[in-house]
Amino acid sequence: MKHLLALVFLLIITQGIWGRSKSIRGRIESCPGCKLNYLKEVKQFIYEDVPKYADLTFKKIQGHPPELVILDEDDNEMERIPLEDKSREECNFLLIKKGFSLKLAPNSVVDDEL
Repeated sequence: MKHLLALVFLLIITQGIWGRSKSIRGRIESCPGCKLNYLKEVKQFIYEDVPKYADLTFKKIQGHPPELVILDEDDNEMERIPLEDKSREECNFLLIKKGFSLKLAPNSVVDDEL
């Protein structure tokens, strides 16, 4: 029974099904440096935080302002949100609010005592 509960908990975390009925996917579109050099917090968010989220990628587009693009299951654009005026904390909060979840750490251990 303990192992079953641990497995269910692990599935809930990895599938991110709390509060979502559909899988959320997206990408960050931005120039890789020019504009980001003036947006230090957004640059830190893109290069340090974005890789930690499941189903979120970074697409480098020269001269493009930083934006979060929300996609449906067929990769059709559903929503586009500018990130230029946001802090690193606000960008992370936005992802969580939209339903993105952090990737499960590759070295995480499930406790058998659950």
